[in-house]
Amino acid sequence: MKRRFPISLVSIFLFLCAGLSAGALYAAADAGVRDAAEVRLALEKLDVLGSVLYIAAHPDDENTGLIAYWAKERKYRAGYLSVTRGDGGQNLIGTEKGADIGILRSQELLAARRIDGGEQFFTRAIDFGYSKSVAETFGFWGHDRVLADVVWVIRNFRPDVIVTRFPTEEGGGGGHGHHTASAILAVEAFAAAADPGRFPEQLEHVKPWKTRRILLNSFRFGAAAGADDDLPGVDIGAYNPLLGQSYNELAGRSRSMHKSQGFGSLPSSGSQMEYFKQLDGEPARGDIMDGVDVSWSRVAGGGAVARKIADILASYRGDDPAALLPALLELDAEMARLGDDPWVSLKRRELLDLIRDCAGLRVEAFAEDYSASPQVTGLSQNATAIDVSVIQRTGRPLRVRYLGFPRQTLVFRATPDGMTRWEIGVAEEGRPTDGWRNGADVRDYTYYAYAGRDVPHNVTASIRQSVLFRPQSPVSQPYWLREPPEEGAYVVADQRDVGPPENLPAFSVAVALEIMGETFAFVVPVRYRWVERAEGERQRPFEVRPPVTADFKQKVAVFHGGRDGGAGEGKEIAVTLKNHDVANKGTVRLEAPEGWAVEPEAVPFEFAKRHGEKVAAFRVRPPAGAEAADVRAVVDVDGEEYSYSLAEIDYPHIDAQVHFTDAVLRLVPLDARPAGRAKKRLGYIMGSGDDLPEILKDMGYEVTLLDDEALNAEALSGLDIVVAGIRAYNTRERMRFAQPLLMDFVKNGGTYIVQYNVNTGLQTADIGPYPFKVGRDRIVEEDAELRPLDPAHPLLVAPNAIAEDDFEGWVQERGLYFAEQWDGRYTPLFAGHDAGERDLEGGTLYCEYGEGVFVYTSLAFFRQLPAGVPGAFRLFQNMLEARKR
Repeated sequence: MKRRFPISLVSIFLFLCAGLSAGALYAAADAGVRDAAEVRLALEKLDVLGSVLYIAAHPDDENTGLIAYWAKERKYRAGYLSVTRGDGGQNLIGTEKGADIGILRSQELLAARRIDGGEQFFTRAIDFGYSKSVAETFGFWGHDRVLADVVWVIRNFRPDVIVTRFPTEEGGGGGHGHHTASAILAVEAFAAAADPGRFPEQLEHVKPWKTRRILLNSFRFGAAAGADDDLPGVDIGAYNPLLGQSYNELAGRSRSMHKSQGFGSLPSSGSQMEYFKQLDGEPARGDIMDGVDVSWSRVAGGGAVARKIADILASYRGDDPAALLPALLELDAEMARLGDDPWVSLKRRELLDLIRDCAGLRVEAFAEDYSASPQVTGLSQNATAIDVSVIQRTGRPLRVRYLGFPRQTLVFRATPDGMTRWEIGVAEEGRPTDGWRNGADVRDYTYYAYAGRDVPHNVTASIRQSVLFRPQSPVSQPYWLREPPEEGAYVVADQRDVGPPENLPAFSVAVALEIMGETFAFVVPVRYRWVERAEGERQRPFEVRPPVTADFKQKVAVFHGGRDGGAGEGKEIAVTLKNHDVANKGTVRLEAPEGWAVEPEAVPFEFAKRHGEKVAAFRVRPPAGAEAADVRAVVDVDGEEYSYSLAEIDYPHIDAQVHFTDAVLRLVPLDARPAGRAKKRLGYIMGSGDDLPEILKDMGYEVTLLDDEALNAEALSGLDIVVAGIRAYNTRERMRFAQPLLMDFVKNGGTYIVQYNVNTGLQTADIGPYPFKVGRDRIVEEDAELRPLDPAHPLLVAPNAIAEDDFEGWVQERGLYFAEQWDGRYTPLFAGHDAGERDLEGGTLYCEYGEGVFVYTSLAFFRQLPAGVPGAFRLFQNMLEARKR
């Protein structure tokens, strides 16, 4: 049987229902002690019980200045609900698309929140690219499905005020169907969250919640806001001396985390006003929180807590925060008397962090490797050593009492290595968490007792334990990708799992410490760290992986012949096997559709150590009349079958991420080979990043990536074809200087194909041999008709005769940033439009110049070719083979 490891969450939102801050759930890589200024701000925040939820459509839509102002000046709990993860967006720093860029942009939002102090949430809606209407957006997302998710987040987060980024009226300045739809959803959810008759299935886990009001953060694309707004403005340029910066300066750093979207921004100093409009709810006049009690008075019996916080603030000394520990422990006891109010639960967790900070306490857990795999066949040697360390720098009494491991792990031995280490005890029966200050939150661990060893002052106490992951341990798959998506939305079966930005850590350890006679459990994620000589310490999350993954070099393989003639040519297909267990052996095979020939039937492999790689080679041949098809790699280990590919996303500004896809290769037959006996030499000018160079190699071209030094006359003279990648004229400064050389290349007989560029930030406006102007027009309906304006045009007849069915199966969009004006010497090839709109003809322009050919195409080949769309391959091959008539 093909084995799929369970990929599940442990009801993350149940923690949120209890009041756990998402900032605590999804902690930054640096879990160090906060400095004196940050501790002061956190103490002040303890005394504020107010919350604001900002709602918009995409990553990078949020107002980072307002979030920073609310979180760090007003001390509110501030959250951002992005309806999508930005899966349909472009990528300025790499080749990730679809789910991959959704993961990247989710992590960029978390990096931004770690700077501005907000929390992050999502719905299940998929970003399907630019949308021109609300109707199209809701038709794709499913209105009620996404509305339920927004209501769910509101009922969990319990905001006092909701603020939308965009207006609810189409044509009102939103600029995007998703934008307007997000505002409509916010207004509808504002009412629905308070109505027990709406989405009653949620009430098993949450209660209806009535938000005081919903406001629009006045904003217009290309227009100013302010004078006609209902409420006084907020100055996010206010300076915070504890932070040493203003909130708009902080926002510039936060917004610059959206690097994949090219949103790096300068910090802005000085006064900067933000304005609001009332959309629904109780009117406000002086402040968005008018009528909202943000003090401890909103909790029955909270007055005593407020008085203790005031005393603590009055006695706080930045040079001796540990002096507050007795008062902080008393404050926790006072909060515990108030019961299970969500605000109490949240503030007790904030208080736990403050106790850690004031104690100068650092608790960490690091694995000896960055990944492990579940144990399937018994106790081999697939154990992972975990080092748990505790250090306290205040001299107050502190001792380790218990170490807790998740129940999906098997703790089976201690591993001394010559250092002073403490032996772990046996698992304690019963409920050792009873009587702990935060015991109710940490029961889902198996605890091992210690003999109450004191932690010396300023000495790291280290505990090493080896663990095995049981077969049911979930692999590190983002929860929204554990099932194939439906059209418009990810599938998350359990409603309680909807909303968080990412999974809980793959593996956490609970360290129970006795501090001044009271026991607190600190839950720390297990991470991996190493040293790079140029950068120093690096960290990444610990991951649970399948025993073996199988990766194809790319997601598409091109076969010549086999569609309209006899059997096609065979091709060698390589599968890279990566071992994630300690030692492994088995076989790998390819499962192909009927008629496709695969040799050999299977390839054996054996690994002696973790992280080894081997390449298995197969020969695959299409049958006569073959259509595009999929082949799957299946790995057999001890009778268990796996079919996973490993995708890794790693950039300096985010935590490294992995996810697992089906180990599938798309097979695309092409009838025609590149003309000529020798391979044509093709130079590729990479722009913002795409997958086309490897695909072009597979199509039979000799491909060279052209860096800035290679954009010279001598290098170009040795080429037959040059292709400029997406946004090359936006991202490559060298293009303004290379443009005359590229035009000479065309004049001397070369073929030059330029893919889409955005109309702002062009390095030169002279992209082609004759003038044309890039606009903002696009065709977003991927099934919109594209009509040839001249069916006999050479680009439509040779080497492939382009027919109507070549435009079937396209993904996300037809094209973007079409030319809007052009010289009469260009020939437009297609006309097409989205429903109800005028024809656009600027998607592909052709001209002959000197002895060569120039093509500007805004059609989304950067999406279609990696997706294995056969007609897109045939059309692009025609462009590559274009020659002067």
